[in-house]
Amino acid sequence: MRKTLVILDPSGIPPLIEKVRPAARPAFLEGIRLGLLDNTKPNSDKLLCRLEKRLHRKYPIGSFTHYRKHGSALPLEEDLIERMANECDFVVNAVPD
Repeated sequence: MRKTLVILDPSGIPPLIEKVRPAARPAFLEGIRLGLLDNTKPNSDKLLCRLEKRLHRKYPIGSFTHYRKHGSALPLEEDLIERMANECDFVVNAVPD
């Protein structure tokens, strides 16, 4: 059974995507293209670098690509969404505080 994830945007800007379905869990990680999205909050870049090192040691992930938003309070740019969708199978967003 597929569940629907509703994204709420507190900025008041109409969301680019109103409903998103969670990605299916991959059967294996070999060759997966993983995106790492830095939201510009303090230490988010450090968190993502540590995550990459740990995942690289433990799993046969094909590639890691780092991305960075223009600001944590700003919506994700449409062109960046498109790039990540074309270049990655999954994306992890770091939101540390």
